[in-house]
Amino acid sequence: MRINARLTSAQVRELEWLKRTTHASTTEVIKAAIGMYYHELNKSQTEPGRLLREAGFVACGEAEADLSQNYKDALGQDLATKHDHR
Repeated sequence: MRINARLTSAQVRELEWLKRTTHASTTEVIKAAIGMYYHELNKSQTEPGRLLREAGFVACGEAEADLSQNYKDALGQDLATKHDHR
């Protein structure tokens, strides 16, 4: 695919700097930029665990180390305490 793009003078300066610094062609710089942009956007959409960790949601609770094995007993005790008045 061929691309025709209008760039500002600042973007032209940035492109020329990237080409000089990386010794890459305009095509290579554009391909790399598209790849980086795609992976950045795609990563944020496909990693819900990362988003939850960044939001502070994951690992925000405290419990016994063996809760995953004894959760039914712990839940039963909590429910009994909560509804003991009946």
